[in-house]
Amino acid sequence: MAPAELLFALGLVCVVVAVGMNVVTAARFSGGKAMSKQRRLRFAVLTVSIAVVGLVCMVAWFAQS
Repeated sequence: MAPAELLFALGLVCVVVAVGMNVVTAARFSGGKAMSKQRRLRFAVLTVSIAVVGLVCMVAWFAQS
């Protein structure tokens, strides 16, 4: 695999994981399971940071191609 393809694959995986985490969080709230405010904040920060890593990889892939 070329470095550009690895960047694209890593970016895609990160974005898919972040979206999946967001869906799981939404399902927990709609299911009535309560999460503490601190845990929600930690989960949100983790989700956003994974999404940012994915987007940075995608932008780097686009810049290389």
